[in-house]
Amino acid sequence: MRIKTKAWLLAMLFLISLAPASAMTFGEARVNTTFVVSGLHQGAVVQFVLNGGVPVFAAVENGTARYLPLLEGNLDIVVVLNDMVIERNSTTVLPVLTITPTPTATTTTGGGGGGSTGGGGVVTSEPYANIAKSESHDKSLIANTSVTYTFNVPELGVYEIAVTGKESENDIALRVEVLKGTSKLVKVQATGIVYKNVNVWTGTKRMKEALIRFRVENSWLGSNSLAGSDIKMVRWDGSKWDQIETTVLRSDSTYTYYEAKTFAFSSFAITGLKDASTASLTPGGTQAGTPISGTPGATPGHVATPGTAPPTTLFIVGVLILIGIIAVVVIKRKEIFKKKE
Repeated sequence: MRIKTKAWLLAMLFLISLAPASAMTFGEARVNTTFVVSGLHQGAVVQFVLNGGVPVFAAVENGTARYLPLLEGNLDIVVVLNDMVIERNSTTVLPVLTITPTPTATTTTGGGGGGSTGGGGVVTSEPYANIAKSESHDKSLIANTSVTYTFNVPELGVYEIAVTGKESENDIALRVEVLKGTSKLVKVQATGIVYKNVNVWTGTKRMKEALIRFRVENSWLGSNSLAGSDIKMVRWDGSKWDQIETTVLRSDSTYTYYEAKTFAFSSFAITGLKDASTASLTPGGTQAGTPISGTPGATPGHVATPGTAPPTTLFIVGVLILIGIIAVVVIKRKEIFKKKE
């Protein structure tokens, strides 16, 4: 009986090791504030255990599960799929920040001229006539802790931004704008096939980093003959477009979801860069596949083919062979003359 039990446990551990790992992500958890876990497998069930108490189960809907912590303390999160545990994690439930009430999101539509002001005192520099829609939220930032802003306007493309601040700050606004065309704040249009032009503005200058999560319609990818991995987010640094680190998170029947990492907010573009010949940008902003002038050994107008010696080398080898032939002929002639004598 013990042997069968051990064999069964080993088989279960083997199956669990083969189970696909989820990409579970979550922000802060606070008392009496809905805690959202995202990046989950559809059909999974999430078990929340607060301070070792009674487990609370939540089903996954559209890749997310929600839980309302009622006490401070340690929250254990267990993701179960097909009766198998595929991921475990934990976080700390923090007290409610009573000094910072949560304001209602501000959503605006484009039209008219001049500038516009978002929630929480964030001022946009984009001409109002070029803004299709926008959404603003206020949250408190905690030093060296990721705080997630959620955006509900589908036209934005951006659905979450996780901000990590260098210091703790209260009432920090974050505004996302989707534009009707290229931003009026940039000098040139972004490279590639542009899906959306987006501005992101914030009310703090003490941001450490941010993760911008956005989605692209699969039908748009198909109509433009683009693979999911062809999509990149680029940021205008004041003089040029820089490609920022962009990762494919997941996809469903309608969208492919991405995450891009940035250290500053400004004008962004979600664009399809099909290959290196489409002027793709490296994180440093240089064009991939473009020869750099002044490279040692590079000769203008000549491209060396792998496995083929340069013309100078071939010439030297040819001369040496010719000298060898002449030497052999001379030696043979001397031997013939000696025999005749």
